[in-house]
Amino acid sequence: MASTFIAGTPVSATASGLFRRSLPRAFLYWLPIALCITALSALVYGAVQQNFRQTANDPQIQMAEDAAAQLEAGHQPPATASG
Repeated sequence: MASTFIAGTPVSATASGLFRRSLPRAFLYWLPIALCITALSALVYGAVQQNFRQTANDPQIQMAEDAAAQLEAGHQPPATASG
């Protein structure tokens, strides 16, 4: 009976066969977990990006509201535009 070697250690044919049968089974258990972790990471990434995009508009909104308030108070447009 021929021996196979894994990392320089002789392994019997039954142990080698067991390893070959259990590896695909382990992969099938691991795959859904890896997909779930990837999906959750993508959702967190998307939520953070959306938050950054929404808060990036805040300074422009504030400037527009301030200018509208100045115009309603009677300031002239050139004075409002210069700050």
